[in-house]
Order: sequence, then structure tokens, then C-alpha cells
Amino acid sequence: MSLAGYDLTQATLSTTWGLTDTLLVVEDQAIYRITGTFLQSLVNATLNPTEKLATKTGTYTLASGDGIINADTDTAGADIAINLGAASEYWDATNLRTQVITVKNTGATDDAVVTPASGTIDGAASIVIGPGASAEVYTDGSNFFARGL
Repeated sequence: MSLAGYDLTQATLSTTWGLTDTLLVVEDQAIYRITGTFLQSLVNATLNPTEKLATKTGTYTLASGDGIINADTDTAGADIAINLGAASEYWDATNLRTQVITVKNTGATDDAVVTPASGTIDGAASIVIGPGASAEVYTDGSNFFARGL
């Protein structure tokens, strides 16, 4: 089976509820789910195939594979610094893909401050995520960008 020049592997899954889904695994290892006429990307297996959750109550530097950070500023009783590595650590230049990191401030009073080791986030040295807010951070390999603020 092929689609737009890609080699595809097709699998059909039957759930315990009697529902059937068709999964396509594209040669670049992206997995898509087809339900009727709806094509949904399920997993980008090249970067961050699962999103590891980390809840932090103090300064934290992202570890490999982190995908979601809950910054518990209430427990910390102060702002929490979330430190990113270099932009190139979250960028797959071969496939032009970025790892998306979600930071959620679960507190009610203080801020989560996200700062990269190099480059900028939306042209600034850092971003501030206020109480109850969240942002997704992604990169082009040189600088970071935020959405959802």
C-alpha cells in the first residue's frame, strides 16, 4: 500500500467494545488512525512518542523525554524556574519536527518562568506563565516559540 510516495503498513484493531479502527504506519514511523473519513495523527514516533508528566515544586531543568510540566507554585510558595536546554535538543532537522513541551502553572498565586539555555522564546529571554495558565513551547532549532499564552 502506498500514499503520496510513502510505504504504508496497515493494521486493523478490534476493541473489546466491538469497534474497529484502521491504523496506518507510514515509513517515517508516524502512526495515523482512520475512522470513517477522518485521518488522525496519533503518534510522532521520531520525537517524544509519549508525553512524560513531571510535577515540580522548585527550579527544574527539563530531562530527556519530558513533555508536560506541572509547575506547582502553591506548594513552592514562590515563582518556579523551568529551564530548557538548547533549542537544538528539541529539534529533528532531518524530518523538520519539533518536540512540543507543555508547561502548566497549577498554582493560584505565583508564576512559572520558562527560560532556554540558549536562544529566545518569542524574542524574549524567558516567558512568564501566570497562575492557572499554560503554554506550549516549541522550536525551529535555533529559538523557541510559545502558543497559548
